[in-house]
Amino acid sequence: MKIGAEDFMQILVMDWVRFMQFDGFIFHVANERSCSPHSGAMLKRKGVKSGVSDIAIMRASKGHNGAWIELKSAMGKLSPNQKKFLDDMHNENYFTACCYSAESAIATIKDYLNIT
Repeated sequence: MKIGAEDFMQILVMDWVRFMQFDGFIFHVANERSCSPHSGAMLKRKGVKSGVSDIAIMRASKGHNGAWIELKSAMGKLSPNQKKFLDDMHNENYFTACCYSAESAIATIKDYLNIT
């Protein structure tokens, strides 16, 4: 199994999250997948939504209800659905960010949670 750049970044971020013992309120939304059309239709009926960000932080901080972070490789671009999701969440008073490295994502989480 080949691991992509965004997969590797996600693993690095979540390893840090587990090390910091934040995995009770920070998690990865496993929205990316390859599956049969039948399985894809079933997942969609169950509520899987295109564009949902990679990382959810279910803790209020800095006046926000929580946070959503999208991870992208250095050359990655937000899809229209990802941009819409981030905009919608921002409008619902969630902190939102798109990060292009694991280090940037960790720094964003630290800043959001007021960790030095």
